[in-house]
Amino acid sequence: MTIYTIELSDDNNCTFTPKDEARSIEPHGSLLSKGKELEWPHSLEVSLEDECEIKDFSFIQSGSLVISNNVKVIIGEELEKFGQLLTITYNNKTFWLWNVTQSLDALDHGQSSFNRYGGVSRPVFKKDLPEQILAFKIKEDNFSTIFCNSYLKDLIETNNFSGVSFEAEASA
Repeated sequence: MTIYTIELSDDNNCTFTPKDEARSIEPHGSLLSKGKELEWPHSLEVSLEDECEIKDFSFIQSGSLVISNNVKVIIGEELEKFGQLLTITYNNKTFWLWNVTQSLDALDHGQSSFNRYGGVSRPVFKKDLPEQILAFKIKEDNFSTIFCNSYLKDLIETNNFSGVSFEAEASA
C-alpha cells in the first residue's frame, strides 16, 4: 500500500490565522492538536495572512488543514472517521478545520531515518498497514504531518478539489 504526505499545492499560499489570537485561543485552547481532539465551544473566527484565492484545502496550523464547505459536503463523512471537523468562520462564510486525531504505529524503524532529536527525517512505512485507515499522524514527527493512503488521495483528486498535493512515501 502506498502512503502519501498531504501537502498544500505550490499555487496555494492561503494561510488562515485566528482573527484575535489572544481572545480566540483562550476559549478554544490550542490550534495544535498533536493527534488529540480539540474542545471548541463555538466557531473560531479567522482572517487571512495575505490576500489570496481560497482553495478547497488551505493551511491554518502545522498538522491541520482547512477545508471548504464543498469538501465537507462531498467527503466530510470520510474525513470525520479519522478526526474532527471544527467550524471556523471567515467573512461570514463557514469553513472547517480538519483535525486528524487518528495516529498509527506505522513506521518501519529499521529502515526510517531519524534526526539527532529523535524525529523522523525520512519515513519508511510498514507494508501491512490497515487499508481502512485513510488518514493518520505519527508520533515520530510530533503529530505534525497528515499522511493518507491511495483511497483518500484518489477521492480528493477525483473530486477535483484544489489546493492540495501528495508526495509518495517509501514503504518497507
